[in-house]
Amino acid sequence: TSIALMRAENRTVEAGDGSRVDEGADVADAVLWENVLIERGARVSRAVLGANVRIGSGEVFEDAAVVRDELVADSARPPKALAGERRGENFVVKLPR
Repeated sequence: TSIALMRAENRTVEAGDGSRVDEGADVADAVLWENVLIERGARVSRAVLGANVRIGSGEVFEDAAVVRDELVADSARPPKALAGERRGENFVVKLPR
């Protein structure tokens, strides 16, 4: 929903306080909560990145919701939740198209 609203306003990125996208990172159709870092050489598209998420150089996140792994590490997946995977310090849920 957030991405659709941004598109309606002709915006491609919404960044919260303290978030940074390094020069040379490719970011489009993305919502960045606070204190997100996307390093040079990373690619993020059609994604929502939760607070304090770090996307390292060379990493690719497309069609995904991403939070810090520590937020879900000891939690069972709710029955209606989409399955996800741990990728380094992040937990990634693939978003349907």
